[in-house]
Amino acid sequence: MKKIASAIVNIIQRKIRYFLHPKDILQTSQTLLLPNTPNGIINLKSTYKFYYFAENLQYYPFLHLHKLFFCGNTKYKLLDGYSFATLPLIYSYDDYFVKCLKSAERALIRKAIKNGFTVRQIKYDEHLVDVQEINNSKAQRGGRDMIDDYKCVAARDKIVLPYNPDIYTFGCFNNDGKLVAYYMFELFTNFFHTVKGIGHSDYLNMGIMNYLFAFSVSELSSMFKDKILLYGLMNDDRKDGLSRFKANVGCTPKKLVYSGSLSQFKTLSIFMKKYKLHDDTALNLIRDYGE
Repeated sequence: MKKIASAIVNIIQRKIRYFLHPKDILQTSQTLLLPNTPNGIINLKSTYKFYYFAENLQYYPFLHLHKLFFCGNTKYKLLDGYSFATLPLIYSYDDYFVKCLKSAERALIRKAIKNGFTVRQIKYDEHLVDVQEINNSKAQRGGRDMIDDYKCVAARDKIVLPYNPDIYTFGCFNNDGKLVAYYMFELFTNFFHTVKGIGHSDYLNMGIMNYLFAFSVSELSSMFKDKILLYGLMNDDRKDGLSRFKANVGCTPKKLVYSGSLSQFKTLSIFMKKYKLHDDTALNLIRDYGE
């Protein structure tokens, strides 16, 4: 009886927090929409976009889905346990520069421009040599060793784009035209996931990541209106360096909410039982289970 009572109390507390304290939770208009499965066919091609939703649950044991409520045929579940860096994609470059950044970050972008760095959209597979050099320019990122998928670069676009063509990569180049940083973003339903964001260690103090992120946000905002950008986990207290960077470039920590029909949540459950994700998840999902 105590366990049942405790579970009921937890459910009530989550609902109260969602409706009365919404600042730290993505609200109904910004919930992460589960993908549709064309014609009800369950295979890797049709369910590929469920991988992001599954990745959060398979990778992070401290994250759990909790029921919030039904509204019509839609079910809402809170992904509780940690916050994610979020940014609405509503900004032109100038608006982002003025409204989202403080003077220190604006100065870093000016520094990158002054030193001759340029940014543009790129095709990832055309820069594999430079990507591998960037990835291996530091032995650790975020206090962790670089995984093999980053140390030994594959022609990722060739493998992944047939499963989801909505993947966009942006690069930063030095005066010699050499790629020194890149960001990769993948569109799912109403949001983008930041797949990778890495700069060469020799240039990190030159503002290249700030400049490239600003350009990426403005480009994605111009191509896709009113989507949400997710940039991985983010400590609310921003004590670690990456969380501080995410805050400095305008991201806000929010709890995520998944929304979809009973059928969509059932497909997510099937996906999680069928596929085991690891390392560069999209790449290895297709390598391990591709038809």
